[in-house]
Amino acid sequence: MEVFDCLAGLAEDWLGLRRFVRVQRQGTRNGKPDTQVSYYITSLATKRTTICRGD
Repeated sequence: MEVFDCLAGLAEDWLGLRRFVRVQRQGTRNGKPDTQVSYYITSLATKRTTICRGD
């Protein structure tokens, strides 16, 4: 998981945007390696560890 708070150019379009989060999941699907990447935006001003826990 990567949490970005340098949002130059993005924060102007989303009022209250505080963090941009990238989550990469790796595993196997049908016996083959599989990687998925998801992106999230949040208005929470929390640390990476808090986002990981889901607080």
